[in-house]
Amino acid sequence: AAGDELARVPARCVLRAPATGEGAGEEAYLRLARELVTQRALVAQVGAGMAFMAPYLESLPDASAELACVDLYWEEEERVLLAHAAAARRMAARQAQVDAAAAAADVPADALRDAAALVCSRVFGGGSGSELVPLMDLANHAPTADAAARIAPDEDGGYAMVALRDISEGEEITHSYRGGADATGGGEGGLGLLPAEEALRDYGFLPTGMMNAVAAHAAGAREDVAVAAAELAEDAAELCSFLEPGVSLVEALAEALALCASDLALLGGSGAEGEDGRPLGERAEAAIWYRLTRRLFFAAAQVAYAEGEKAPAVVDAVGELALRSGGLGA
Repeated sequence: AAGDELARVPARCVLRAPATGEGAGEEAYLRLARELVTQRALVAQVGAGMAFMAPYLESLPDASAELACVDLYWEEEERVLLAHAAAARRMAARQAQVDAAAAAADVPADALRDAAALVCSRVFGGGSGSELVPLMDLANHAPTADAAARIAPDEDGGYAMVALRDISEGEEITHSYRGGADATGGGEGGLGLLPAEEALRDYGFLPTGMMNAVAAHAAGAREDVAVAAAELAEDAAELCSFLEPGVSLVEALAEALALCASDLALLGGSGAEGEDGRPLGERAEAAIWYRLTRRLFFAAAQVAYAEGEKAPAVVDAVGELALRSGGLGA
């Protein structure tokens, strides 16, 4: 029944990256990947019987074989097949980031890449609190409305899995990877909608109902919204040309607009006529305008703190995006 606790993992069984020490300035997923490499090396050195995390580490799949569909293993000839050029560039950039981190830490590149793929496909918490949680990371994704359970941290630093509804005997227990800040991937909450790029990048699949799956069947008002979303995606891609190593705030701006484009594409290609009787196009446009406005305010905040000669160009790009998208709010 809803509210029943299905499983609990204590804090001592959660694998966390150290907040200080070597690699402390790296992104959270890289710190956790380095810790995973370290723990595996420890098991190899002292033996499985002497390492506390050994049973969990030995249960993890062979990433290069079973996670070959995630972005860290994509070859250039595969990336060029993507319709979204900015997504392909981001894939290549993350591969380069992992390779650079491996070289800096004197760690075999293949070992760190495998560890990073495991982390990105299984991580809980998001941000600086990225963690690997045994057992919980076996649950597959479902949109929040369909998920059987919610996984969240407890007050002691562990994790609990709690039923969201009645679960039938033999039914798969799923949870939303975007069901809240505690979910896998550190999602944004709300509807539990997993953006297409994130799903493909980190998990190697595209959720049902995404723009990618239904664009060919769009018609009328939905088709118009989809076209507008595609134009916004191109704007977000153009912003990538302003990125420079170390300019994290400008990168955050581009990422915000890319997420905006993903939201637009999702809203433009999903669902049917609304229960209130209005055409989907009108309902979608209202929702799109609200979400776009939020993204633009966020982008403006990033630009306000950005430094360097390219910041004005980013400001101009945001202004142009706002002007071009004005028709959606009419």
